[in-house]
Amino acid sequence: MGSVVSLPLWRSVAAAVLGLLCSYNLFAILKRLLRQNLSTGSAKQIVFITGCDSGLGYTFALHAHRLGFTVLAGCLQPDGEGSKQLLQLCSERLQVLRLDITNETSVRAAVKVVDDMLVQDPDLGMRTELGGIDITA
Repeated sequence: MGSVVSLPLWRSVAAAVLGLLCSYNLFAILKRLLRQNLSTGSAKQIVFITGCDSGLGYTFALHAHRLGFTVLAGCLQPDGEGSKQLLQLCSERLQVLRLDITNETSVRAAVKVVDDMLVQDPDLGMRTELGGIDITA
């Protein structure tokens, strides 16, 4: 008789496969960014990063700032510890924005901040990586 896979084991395997796929996609995006030779940035180039309260978003925001980019750091809790640390470690080229990506009003407010910055200084450029597709404004 063949073995029967229990439902909890099946879910665990599916979660592991999904995790590997997500890790692979993140690796592919990072590899592509590295190939684009973003070893130095310019204060005239804006990088908008979400999830900057902690983890990868926090690390990416610090790294982009150190490369010389102007960074808009989207944080769920702009008064939280991660946001405060970013503001202490970085210059005025980093701006923390309240951003809850699950809330349409919050997303629209963040888009308005970006639009206003681009209108105020037409020389600013925006780099966006969206699902592996480079969109430069």
